[in-house]
Amino acid sequence: MNFNSLSRWIGKHVFFRKVAFSIIRLTTLREWYINRLFKKILPNKNESFCFLDLGCGLGQHSIAIARKYPHSRVIAIDADREKIENCRYFAQKEKISNIRYLSINAQDLGPEMSCDVILCNSVLEHIRDDETVLLALFTILRAGGYLLIYVPIAEDRLLPHLTRQQHKLLQRDKATFLHEHVRYYNKSELLTKLKRTGLEIDDFEFTYGMYGKLSYDIITTVQYSPFFKFVFPFYLLFLHPYIMLLMWADYRQQIKTGNGLVIVAHKPNTAGF
Repeated sequence: MNFNSLSRWIGKHVFFRKVAFSIIRLTTLREWYINRLFKKILPNKNESFCFLDLGCGLGQHSIAIARKYPHSRVIAIDADREKIENCRYFAQKEKISNIRYLSINAQDLGPEMSCDVILCNSVLEHIRDDETVLLALFTILRAGGYLLIYVPIAEDRLLPHLTRQQHKLLQRDKATFLHEHVRYYNKSELLTKLKRTGLEIDDFEFTYGMYGKLSYDIITTVQYSPFFKFVFPFYLLFLHPYIMLLMWADYRQQIKTGNGLVIVAHKPNTAGF
């Protein structure tokens, strides 16, 4: 079961969405890296600010920010109309009023979405004209505001059967990259594109080093099992505690290279916008 299948399966089930949020927050390594940087760049709890979640997916980040920062204004967008409708339904049921969901493409961002903090999580690798989107993000970002980007930069596998499966999927779909990606970035390329827009880089770190790759490979093996719904509860109880040890080792060490890259940049106060 992949992410899109999971999203459709959850649908408008409020309880299942809450469970999914908890599982994602606690057991997904990528979320650990993103939340660590959130702690550095998000304002104090009582401050008023605007947060944009670009490609919100299930809505775990937009919901978490809206709840934790009741004085904030949250905008969450995704090109998938069904995901947006399901997120909107959840927010209404939970009586979360400081969040707005919109079904638009990243290329259609307008000045009315001016924000202080933007999260762009696993989005740019799906967009061919990524520099146009980066320029749009720079334009709507207020002076002094932060842009947090997460992108995959490789799909290296440690378990041989997953490497073979990847090749089969690429041949079957006659594709260059998996997961509808149009590219994989390298650090230099993405930093150059960000600086070209006028953004200044504050921090970057690689994610999913050796331990992270191994943990992800095991999770992927379970995820794509035809018996996923039956296997998953036993996996969570008996195997995932050891997976989390691998994730913790990845999270705590300084990684020289890996399968992911997370970057924090800001718009200088002298940007002239």
